[in-house]
Amino acid sequence: MKKALIWMLTVIFIISITIIGVGCKEEAAEEVAEESSLAEEEAQAEEEEEAMEEEEEVAFYLQEPAPPARDESKKRLFGGAEDESEIPIVDFMKPLVGNINSSEWDLNIRKAKEKFVIAYGTFSQGQLAYHKIVEAGVMDAAEKFGVEVFILDNELDAAKGIENTRLVIDRGVDFYINAQIHAETNVEIANMLEEAGIPAIGIDVLIPGFPFHGVNNYYSNYLGGEWLGSYVSSIGWSEDETYFVYIDQVTSGEIANLRREGAIDGVALNFSVNPENFQIIELEFGTIDATQEKIRAWLTANPQAEYIMVMGTQNNIALGALAALREAGREENAAVVGNGGVPNELIEIADPDSAFKATPTTSPNLYGTYAINMAVDYLEGKQIPADVSSPVGMITSVNVEDFMIEFGVE
Repeated sequence: MKKALIWMLTVIFIISITIIGVGCKEEAAEEVAEESSLAEEEAQAEEEEEAMEEEEEVAFYLQEPAPPARDESKKRLFGGAEDESEIPIVDFMKPLVGNINSSEWDLNIRKAKEKFVIAYGTFSQGQLAYHKIVEAGVMDAAEKFGVEVFILDNELDAAKGIENTRLVIDRGVDFYINAQIHAETNVEIANMLEEAGIPAIGIDVLIPGFPFHGVNNYYSNYLGGEWLGSYVSSIGWSEDETYFVYIDQVTSGEIANLRREGAIDGVALNFSVNPENFQIIELEFGTIDATQEKIRAWLTANPQAEYIMVMGTQNNIALGALAALREAGREENAAVVGNGGVPNELIEIADPDSAFKATPTTSPNLYGTYAINMAVDYLEGKQIPADVSSPVGMITSVNVEDFMIEFGVE
């Protein structure tokens, strides 16, 4: 009897332990599942937060829609195309390019399905602050999308641009993002890429037949000109005594033409310049030194210029003009507006004594995000527009501190 009772108690004990063990295992499994689910939720939340931050960063630059002339400028840039669907695209890219408008496409930051190899041909490495910011943005975007990017330096040189395109073709990359300043050379580059079947995007300067990403050139300087005309009018400058000097980087072809026309049209909205006081100065490429030399000569030849407005194709032109005005002691009655939004411009705008008053920003730090996103979408078989414009806005003394924080400028 005692043996039977002991046996029963032993069985009950074993069963209890088993049940408890199973329960513990189930609890442990549930804990692991909960931890895994929590980790997934945290990862998803982190991705959503990063995407939201990216959207906020883009929204930071967005302004009101451009004036009607913006459509005309795009038409000219793309060889007479009435709308985006008519932009000429090479046959091998056409199935995925230009079948949707830019309004139907948006950033979609995520890890690419494959580790695509993308070449980026930069305008120049280390020469201009603007180009450094664009390059840094490209590398940052490459990390976000999980793709491999290698840099080629076009050195602001047409022959080097051709040489780098040959390297891209020989390597057989998945995609080429090319920033090459010489508009005429891009015609030859387009033929080379089409023959090799290498998909590509032109940055700021069009590669004929390939999708384009860059600033709306007319509109960016239109904004700058509109602000400049309003500013000099508000401080009471005489229209007969004010001179308007525009420095034109002729190497950039139609891009330069559109920026020049945008600046002139923008100024005219709020200020009438005497035609005799309007001067266009042409440069092959607007470095600070080359511009300073040209403006130095103009100032020497025009001592009668009481008030001076200055604009140009890009930011270094404006900085070079500022250097010449400062050197000649004629900064007090001058107003310079740049184009770009690089750190040196921001520092000048923040200085109330500087003649450098404002600049349109063309979001150089976001170029990489847009271009890499377009490339990845294409390589994954998704539709992309033939033309995606960079966000554009104005930087003035009112908001310059916000942009200095954005770019980490002290």
